[in-house]
Amino acid sequence: MRSSSDAMRGSQVSQHENTSEPESTGLMDLITSLAREASTAPDLRRPGMAGAINALIARLPSEAGTEETAAGLQRLMEAGDLDGLVDEEGLPASIAATQTLLSLGYPEALRVPPERLEAVRRWEHRTLPVPWLAMAVTLFFAAVFQLAFYTMGYVPDQAWFPFGSVDVPPGFEPTPLVGGLDWFRFKGPILMYLGMLLANGFGWLAAVTVGRMPSFRPWVRRGFAGVAALGLLLGVLQYAAGYPGAGWGAFASAAGALAAGWMLRNP
Repeated sequence: MRSSSDAMRGSQVSQHENTSEPESTGLMDLITSLAREASTAPDLRRPGMAGAINALIARLPSEAGTEETAAGLQRLMEAGDLDGLVDEEGLPASIAATQTLLSLGYPEALRVPPERLEAVRRWEHRTLPVPWLAMAVTLFFAAVFQLAFYTMGYVPDQAWFPFGSVDVPPGFEPTPLVGGLDWFRFKGPILMYLGMLLANGFGWLAAVTVGRMPSFRPWVRRGFAGVAALGLLLGVLQYAAGYPGAGWGAFASAAGALAAGWMLRNP
């Protein structure tokens, strides 16, 4: 009875090995195929293909055995199939492969060549270029447009349009607001204008300082995205409060923040 159960357990293990081995082999074959295809692909397609390769490399330790992962990645790097492949976030495929090998621990991490370790060290401590002048010009013009729209804002007995003001017909004058809404209409826009101006200014300072560090670059981009979202929200609120000029100004500031974040997309 025991021998039959042992035989059944052994057959299940062998079946699992037989089914998992092709799966891991297929994953490595897919990485190899993509790497060779990416090496001859147009420049516009290569970052996306490199990103797919890096994602597959990250899956290897959990979906393939340690020895299969180490052997496959070593073979790819020795053949140079990963050289020159950089994803949209600036991560080279060779660095991703080396980091995966190091994550496997002993003894595979000890087999990483010294030049690969040095490449990882240099990449982790690198500084990224920042288009500070283009960002400064973009945010400056966004501030100018924001100020222009603000100064053309709500005037009593007039309705504001993006390209001019027109007289309001009798009976359609804005309803006077009282209390907090009145304060928001006449005091809030200037505070929001200054707040958006300072937010974009601090975003620029963050980009030219900590934005050069790979670990902080995504946070700076998220900061600009947050400023843009805030600008859109404030623009809608100011429209609702009867201050469309300030609303368009907030939209201009949001557009500047989006453009600045877009300039940091490729480290």
